[in-house]
Amino acid sequence: MSMNDFIRAMNDEDLIGLLKDVAGKALSVLLVEDEESQAMLIAALLGRYGHTVHLAFSGEQAIEKFRQVKPDLVLMDVIMPGLNGYETTSVIRAEHHEWVPIIFLSGLSDDTDFLHALKVGGDDFFSKPVDPTKLLAKMNVMGRVHTMQLQLTRYREVQEKEAALASVVMNHYLDKSQNDPRIEYTIESASPSFCGDAISVMPTPDGGLNVMMLDAMGHGLHAAINLMPAITAFIAMSKKGFALDSIVAEINDKVLEYSIPGNFLAGTFLNLDPAASKLTGWIGGTPKVYLNNGGEMRAFSSSNLPLGILAASELDFKYMSAPWSENSVLLTCTDGVFESQGAAGENLGEDWVFGVIQEYGNTLSTKIFNQVWKESLNGNAPNDDAAVLVISQCGFQK
Repeated sequence: MSMNDFIRAMNDEDLIGLLKDVAGKALSVLLVEDEESQAMLIAALLGRYGHTVHLAFSGEQAIEKFRQVKPDLVLMDVIMPGLNGYETTSVIRAEHHEWVPIIFLSGLSDDTDFLHALKVGGDDFFSKPVDPTKLLAKMNVMGRVHTMQLQLTRYREVQEKEAALASVVMNHYLDKSQNDPRIEYTIESASPSFCGDAISVMPTPDGGLNVMMLDAMGHGLHAAINLMPAITAFIAMSKKGFALDSIVAEINDKVLEYSIPGNFLAGTFLNLDPAASKLTGWIGGTPKVYLNNGGEMRAFSSSNLPLGILAASELDFKYMSAPWSENSVLLTCTDGVFESQGAAGENLGEDWVFGVIQEYGNTLSTKIFNQVWKESLNGNAPNDDAAVLVISQCGFQK
């Protein structure tokens, strides 16, 4: 559209009504145009429909103006003295990681110009003379997309803050129970937020050791809220010497009462009693516990519901027990290990884990297990959080 057409668009009452319909919300617009008269005309048109226009008459000015005003949208000329529009856009995109729509307005009309505009970071391309109706409609669309992008950015920032808060809170509690050298374990998160798996280790007054492995639903603050009642109760009751059945029943009811409704915790609880040379355990919704007693292999499956589904008074808790000797090695992990995928895309599964503990016997450690696991993954990342716990008689005697 010519300059006269722009002037008509600013005075034609019927067209004004149409343009108001498509103009959308008011935007902060950086208009980059080296012809001052053309820039003033476009700015006047945009201003009529509520947009705030910041002018730049060269690429260098555009870069500096963008830094100052951080606009909602950029209208970019191509041919300018100094830096052209393509070069200017490349600099803006390199400097600013938050997405802002850039629409090219150019006298060039070849397909290669359009493709080059997209390649350097442009989002659309209008050939001059520009139809103001189509331009305002496109600005409206880009403005909506930019608003959604800002909302997503703010949401991500909130999530990151919540994840940081969750880590601080949970580590405050877990640090009180994670420093026992007799137990080896690792936890690998599949999410950048706080991990939904947790392991807590507490010595008992009679010289034994309690171990709790939990797998919460979700990640971040959501998971931390669900884990906290269980961890605090486990630490306090282990210190006071409560029996394992009392600890499990109490934690089950605390999870039911205080966790987010509809959520539960899968868990494994273990008690090592060196005086009686005995291992006792409770497994609820977590994978098997594998025990190698001097070459004799046993696997204990979950026989209980996860924590927090029903009240303890409604449940018949079932426990496993086994002898514990100087040749004993225990391995258990959360389902992130079982469900991780090998080179051919297959889930590693229970047989693979069983084979590892069988092969390495009482020389097994978390370092060895994780090394074998990573090799089996062949570069694939776990799809879920993964906790690995190894207990050996040698480690227990330290």
